[in-house]
Amino acid sequence: MCVLFFTESFEVLGPADPVVAVAGEDVVLPCYIKPNISAVDLHIEWLRVHTEDPLVHLYRDQEDRNKNQIPSYRGRTSLFSEQLKNGNVSLKLRNAQVSDNGEYKCLVHYTISVSVVVGTQPVISNEGYKEGGISLVCESKGWYPQPQVVWMDSEGHSLAAGHTETDTDSMDLFTVRQRVICVLFFTERFEVLGPAQPVVAVAGEDVVLPCYLKPNISAVDLSVEWFRVQTKDPLVHLYRDHEDRNENQIPSYRRRTSLFPEELRNGNTSLKVKNLRGSDNGEYKCLVHYTISVSVAVGTQPVISIEGYKEGGISLVCESKGWYPQPQVVWMDSEGHSLPAGHTETHRDSMDLFIVRRRVIVQETENNRFTCRVLQEDLNEIKETITNIPGELHIFSINSSMETLSVTHV
Repeated sequence: MCVLFFTESFEVLGPADPVVAVAGEDVVLPCYIKPNISAVDLHIEWLRVHTEDPLVHLYRDQEDRNKNQIPSYRGRTSLFSEQLKNGNVSLKLRNAQVSDNGEYKCLVHYTISVSVVVGTQPVISNEGYKEGGISLVCESKGWYPQPQVVWMDSEGHSLAAGHTETDTDSMDLFTVRQRVICVLFFTERFEVLGPAQPVVAVAGEDVVLPCYLKPNISAVDLSVEWFRVQTKDPLVHLYRDHEDRNENQIPSYRRRTSLFPEELRNGNTSLKVKNLRGSDNGEYKCLVHYTISVSVAVGTQPVISIEGYKEGGISLVCESKGWYPQPQVVWMDSEGHSLPAGHTETHRDSMDLFIVRRRVIVQETENNRFTCRVLQEDLNEIKETITNIPGELHIFSINSSMETLSVTHV
């Protein structure tokens, strides 16, 4: 669970009575923070209510950012810069126009950033035979700060592994990757047996390199690899997923090697080499193992961000990455009741893991506390993040028909 805490809580106060202005003159829309804490580092938005593109004035990161401001307000709005440190977030509107008539909202809040993120469940993949053993690679994404990667054996002892490779994604989160050469342990124990004496053959003839499993279990569902020892690109023959896969075979062995398909079920993994050549002289290794795959992954802690004022409320978006199978995303209020939210957006990353994202429009509540929960029922896994939106949302208007702020022609 990740809870965001703020060092100060405050209220946002507007005028008790409607604001009245005269067309052509300047008008101030009052808005204050109680207690009078500094608003210099806060996020201040002035919005027109019930308007499709509502931005009247935006102050963020200690400067005005009015690129998306309603065009009719351009060059006519400003805050009181020297008063921000006293909690005064009032808006000055110059040269009031008839079109300014309406309701306005003053929104003050913190810009939320996440500085600690827990990444995806590690994913292990098998790279095959390398340097006298099986090369396994472990990868995990979405971490901050950078984590450590440790490989361990079945007894919990650390294994000597390669250096940790690190990359950063578009959100500056770390992807870590580390390889290890290891010996595999199987649920069904067996030995791989070769000949007691060297195999002698005549050039131009066919030769069989004997290899058997003890006990004689079926090798049909196993991975069978034949290698030249002490060779840079050592693959002589590869059988995996019920078929030969010799794309990376040493070229001189092309179309000259084969297993005995009917004998695999009896544990016979011997290799037949046709038309023996002088260059075939050397040491060979027969490796039989299971193919490792990962079909389950638990994703990252949900990250909640504020998108701003939309459709009469505050738009929040929740995102979590690195799930398999696809999880559900649920928004809840402070009492644990589900909130009506938009549809769940789903994407797949480069490893075919799910990225899920869901938005919700929330209204002001007593404590402005909301929870995003991501759950995978099949895995019995739940991750959730709680956020508190500080400040109260106050609506006050410029609307003569409602006897609020009126614009009078002079």
